[in-house]
Amino acid sequence: QEALADARTHPQDEDAIAALRLQLRKLLQADPDLRAEAARVLAQVPAGVIAWGERSVAVGGHVQGSTIITGDQNVVTGSGSRGITMIPVESSMINAVGYDRENRRLQVIFNTGKVYCYEDVPPEVFEGLLAADSKGRYMRAHIIDVYPYRRGPCPR
Repeated sequence: QEALADARTHPQDEDAIAALRLQLRKLLQADPDLRAEAARVLAQVPAGVIAWGERSVAVGGHVQGSTIITGDQNVVTGSGSRGITMIPVESSMINAVGYDRENRRLQVIFNTGKVYCYEDVPPEVFEGLLAADSKGRYMRAHIIDVYPYRRGPCPR
């Protein structure tokens, strides 16, 4: 209840949302009846895409292989080559990661939607991130404030 109250009071606070997500996960894992009821309720929700919150973006339909750029003052140039392949990860902090071995660039999409490109990251650090039990803890200990970075996707 406290996590829910915090998330309601501070809906933009990443820590409050992560704490609520953790508590919901614990409740659903501990109570099979609640899990079944939640699945039943969610099955009744009409299919579709909902965007919620300030400056939200919703995408419907088939977008596989597409490039979707959001934010202010983005510059996108076509080079004919594909971007970094992103790998979804299980994390309360990170949505997906990708690595460009040739240029030693690590691209991270956080659950907030922010994208960062970390430069000169050795392949073993990327592999360690993928293998880490806690992706967020690994990021804080081995990547954030260790490697130079810039906001936005890595250049092609």
